[in-house]
Amino acid sequence: MFLKDLNFLGGIYRGNTELRFDKPLEEQLIELTQDICQIEYKEKNSIIDVGWFPIDMTITNNSHFKVYVIQNSNWENPITVYSCYDIGNLKNSIQEAINNIQNLT
Repeated sequence: MFLKDLNFLGGIYRGNTELRFDKPLEEQLIELTQDICQIEYKEKNSIIDVGWFPIDMTITNNSHFKVYVIQNSNWENPITVYSCYDIGNLKNSIQEAINNIQNLT
């Protein structure tokens, strides 16, 4: 399954990645960038931002995904930030972020 094929519950997916949940990260190095994708929720004035850190397309003990929940373009104070170290946890973190946005007022 591709990242872009998740059910974003009305969110608009923007990304150029072909990141897959069913393939080892070591086989997807070209997809690992700081700007993997954003999912926009216009009615909530919110964004989910997904990125890979560090941004040099390598996998080390310090490498991880970050999933930010941003509301009202306030990038300095995200609602939530998830850090995860493998592709399976990334899927879970994105789903939690989607749920988080659905509960925003």
